[in-house]
Amino acid sequence: MIRWIKLKFLSLTYHKKTNKMKAEIKALAEQIEAQNEAFNLMSGAEQRVIIAKDCIIRIHAEQIKPCQNKFFDNLGDFKADDDSEPKSIKETINNSENVPTCQVCAKGGLFLSIIGRVNNFNFDNIWGDNDIDSDEHAELLTYFSARQLAYIEFAFEGQQHLDYDTDDEPIDFTDEESNKAEDFSDSFGTADEKLIAICENIINNNGEFVL
Repeated sequence: MIRWIKLKFLSLTYHKKTNKMKAEIKALAEQIEAQNEAFNLMSGAEQRVIIAKDCIIRIHAEQIKPCQNKFFDNLGDFKADDDSEPKSIKETINNSENVPTCQVCAKGGLFLSIIGRVNNFNFDNIWGDNDIDSDEHAELLTYFSARQLAYIEFAFEGQQHLDYDTDDEPIDFTDEESNKAEDFSDSFGTADEKLIAICENIINNNGEFVL
């Protein structure tokens, strides 16, 4: 009897949580549709603020799960096994009836939030690696500079991984900048808190990540 009660409680908790996730993604998808034309006319800084806000919503909805050392993982869970044609990632991640969780680093979270706004990728376009020359990074670089992406990643991972831009020019940080990024990374208990703080920093600094 006690076991049945526990299972029932877990089932109710799961369904309540799932319904909350679906409601949050549905509301975001409706907001994106309503703002689509306005987003395209915004300045780069304004677009970055919106992207950061979207990322926070997707974290709270548990559609994306921040984690270190992965650009993203489990993205394939969004795609049905019987999909024979290339499928829009935007259409898929904005579908409130299908809300699995994708593990992401800071850049991966921002990337999926960008794709949630635009429609430039399907599942066949995905590399899923940390190469500055990848299609995913090309999309990120439409909105963020290589140096900004490198600093965001530095603050999230606790160390610099992106060392060169697309012209093979080195991305260097001063000792002060490096210490600030390391201190920022160490000051949060979870990856969720860290990526939310990065997004809030972008929002509070008018589209720039500043330490």
